[in-house]
Amino acid sequence: MHLRGNVQGYLHAGSELKYLRFITGRHDLPFYYSTEADIQRSFLDAFLKGEDREGWSKKGQLPAVDLCIRKGDPGFNDAPAEAKTFPRRTEHEWPIARTQYTKYYLHPDQSMSTNAPIDTIEESLSYEAHGYAELEQGKKPSGQMGGQSKPDDTLRPRPTLLQFSTAAFKEETEITGHVTAHVNISATQKDGSSHVPGEIDVFVTLRHVGPDGQEIFYTGTAGDPVPLTKGWLRSSLRKTHPDHPWNKQWLPYREYVSTDVQPVEAGEIYALDIEIWPTCCVIERGGRLIFEISSEDTQGSGVFQHNHPEDRPVEKLEGANSVHFGGSFVNYLTLPIVPPKSL
Repeated sequence: MHLRGNVQGYLHAGSELKYLRFITGRHDLPFYYSTEADIQRSFLDAFLKGEDREGWSKKGQLPAVDLCIRKGDPGFNDAPAEAKTFPRRTEHEWPIARTQYTKYYLHPDQSMSTNAPIDTIEESLSYEAHGYAELEQGKKPSGQMGGQSKPDDTLRPRPTLLQFSTAAFKEETEITGHVTAHVNISATQKDGSSHVPGEIDVFVTLRHVGPDGQEIFYTGTAGDPVPLTKGWLRSSLRKTHPDHPWNKQWLPYREYVSTDVQPVEAGEIYALDIEIWPTCCVIERGGRLIFEISSEDTQGSGVFQHNHPEDRPVEKLEGANSVHFGGSFVNYLTLPIVPPKSL
């Protein structure tokens, strides 16, 4: 949430002197690392004391964006390893101007590729919607720096979910920027249930699998292991504002006001554009991406869960959710692929 808020703040700040610096690690400790503290002090001295040692107050003297490129697998919650493994790079704008927004299409065989589907026959894949479930933490990884345990969080009851996987990447590929998903989804009544669904909550997760076949986890808000990035959408809030100046190809704009709430009917198919948090990683040759669609929180949600029975009542959400393919139903993930800088 801090990540999204800070990026939105940068995008919409009116000042010509604005800077965006990305870091890794927990939500609190990195700001006290000596390097980060020195940068903050330098910035504040420039604007509060008039002591500008670096050029913060001179437009164009410093790059506007400073990135931490997440390449490799140093583990999670290990600040020295992250600093040693992840290189830094500067850019002049955000999103990066040379970004190639590339559609990775979802296919009924649960693959994901840049090949557009040509199927004319409609079909669907379904998964169960329970309404809500609590995430049981199980054996949590060590809270100390250097904790390398793999997560074993479990869901009770565990929701059925769909996963779509790319083939192994043939060459190193950087993904840096805003990710969006477009899915066609419906809800139907669960067999034997008296509840008729009147809402669809969609939880999506993008996972990074290394060349060795093991998922690469990053450091979450509280030092917990998290996947590459996540997104959420309540289907009744599917309305976007394409004419708004903040609506972009790479970021659908919503106002989240009560007048934008739209009905959700059982059996109807809805085209959803889902915002996913901005991210950065380098997929090495042989690595893969997995895109996950669920009705509930999955691993990596930590303490930020969507499980309050008043907000997610079973009688409104329980049923079977389906993703539809073929004919006019095309589903895809838009990835911000960034080519190397020109020399």
